[in-house]
Amino acid sequence: MSRRRPPQRIRSAPARRPANLKTKITQEAASSGHRHYRVTLAAAPRTSACQLGGSPRDVKFYDNSSLKGVTAKPYGSQGTKVTFGPGHPVHFDIQVPSTTKGAKANRVVFTLRTPASGIIPGDQEADGKLSA
Repeated sequence: MSRRRPPQRIRSAPARRPANLKTKITQEAASSGHRHYRVTLAAAPRTSACQLGGSPRDVKFYDNSSLKGVTAKPYGSQGTKVTFGPGHPVHFDIQVPSTTKGAKANRVVFTLRTPASGIIPGDQEADGKLSA
């Protein structure tokens, strides 16, 4: 008599890995002294949900492969936990102090954070026509 093995649980890849998500960035209305950009992250189907927290770190703006000297600063609560995974897209804003003339950019690169102020390895990228 043979014993049946219990079914193996198939582990799905985490949604936060760069290969498992789609990103988009759009320029939003400016406020007093700042430009705002909305980044949307959407997880691939059949990935596992995870927790993200706070503003992204190490935000860099590029025009093609040319790095722009634009500095984004975190704002708002950095301890807020957000569930990210299939069916749970995440939106966050990048805030940049206004200058007299915006620098043309078409890509932003950033690092996601964990709720405990850690970082999630790997750079994320979002493309869009911007003036940073």
